[in-house]
Amino acid sequence: MPDGDCMEHRGPRGSRCGERFDGDWRPGFAALDGHYIKRVLREGLSLSAQDVRVRAPFEVCGVRAAGVMLHFVLEGRVRASLGGEALELGRGAGEPVRMVMSAANDSMAFRRRGSAGDRVRGVNVEMSHAWLRANGLGALADGAKPSLRRTCGSVLPEDVRLLERLIRLMPEDTPLARLEVEALALRLICSTCAEFAGRAGCGAGMGRDDRRKLARMEQFIEAGQGDLPELSEIARIGNVSLSTMRRMFRAAHGCTVQQYVRGTRLARARVALERDGVTVAEAAHLAGYRSPANFATAFRRATGLAPSHLARSKARMPPV
Repeated sequence: MPDGDCMEHRGPRGSRCGERFDGDWRPGFAALDGHYIKRVLREGLSLSAQDVRVRAPFEVCGVRAAGVMLHFVLEGRVRASLGGEALELGRGAGEPVRMVMSAANDSMAFRRRGSAGDRVRGVNVEMSHAWLRANGLGALADGAKPSLRRTCGSVLPEDVRLLERLIRLMPEDTPLARLEVEALALRLICSTCAEFAGRAGCGAGMGRDDRRKLARMEQFIEAGQGDLPELSEIARIGNVSLSTMRRMFRAAHGCTVQQYVRGTRLARARVALERDGVTVAEAAHLAGYRSPANFATAFRRATGLAPSHLARSKARMPPV
């Protein structure tokens, strides 16, 4: 991630192999464990998903065609650049999932590097300018002058579940699976368009003072432990009224304050389960739940996975 039409992979000890994207992509060197698959859904519309662990350092270089790409990283950091500019793709511990949209009017060189031990899970949706305009979405393609335009947006909990489903579904190469992948990709595009339309409608262009207040509230939420904070407490940290706080979170993240808090805590719990080997009860406490059963229900609803499954997977995983 990101993807390109043609690329060269540099693996361990300078080994190289060139490969063109004609459907599924599997690296020609043993640098990755897991799957990294790209599919062309329609002319001008493609989707790629990856769930990989890097075994050895590598570098991917290539050319990305003009168009728009939506990047979603559910776990890990991606060290990538497009046209010489860093894309800054990734998700840290406790951070909510974010969408990054990169739009380019011209073909651009891209580069990605990986280091041993990296774990990355994510999805890309790539759209050509012709596909966007044919579907009445030309506004997403406008404004890239002349090279790269980068925009960030929030991802709602239901879209996180959709992304998890895509990552699990992509290795299945059946007619029904391909149809579902296309349907889910279109839902992601619709959700992204609604996000930007909502921003324009509510005037999300915050001043510097409002951005500082929002940042203080976000930091307070992300640093919290144990029981979830009261809304009045969060508003006090930002020195704003409850109504102003709600408006700010809706404008910046496209969700309610409660959804942001829950999403942040559940993301932290997932990282703790997968990386730190905590128990389900400990993860429930991190997420602000007093009942592990209630936590398991909320976690499964948000991610499509059972927390006990992640805990068992961590216990079985050999050291890297």
